[in-house]
Amino acid sequence: MSTENQKTLETYERYANNYLKQDTSSADKAKQDMLEKCLNNIPKDAKIFEVGSASGKDAEFFRSLGYKKITVSDVPNHFLIELKNKGFSPIKFDLIKDDFSDSYDFIYCWAVLMHFTKEEAKNAIRKMYNALNNDGRILMCIKTDKNKKKNG
Repeated sequence: MSTENQKTLETYERYANNYLKQDTSSADKAKQDMLEKCLNNIPKDAKIFEVGSASGKDAEFFRSLGYKKITVSDVPNHFLIELKNKGFSPIKFDLIKDDFSDSYDFIYCWAVLMHFTKEEAKNAIRKMYNALNNDGRILMCIKTDKNKKKNG
């Protein structure tokens, strides 16, 4: 694990309560519309895995659409407690260190890979791809720093 990613995890662990207080809104309408389109033709009994669930607002949206087999995950304990308080059974899952123990119909990874080095992100994408069922889908949001110089 890169030093940068380790610092990110430590920061989220330390300031998770502040993040959770700020993250009280549900997923915005444009994001919800995009999620619904990505889930088109994915049956309600599909297995969904969310990497880095944080407050659980996106998992709650999946649940509101009728999906019940949602695996929520994160690394900071504060997020895991929040997810449990919302009725989920969260798992501690670090996409860099951990392997998927099952296969999934939909893997959702929003604003996680931006904390990884390029090599960590490549490996993470490979892991997610390998954890998909036939015809499974991955939805990723990869944010970058506009001011950061791109290397390769």
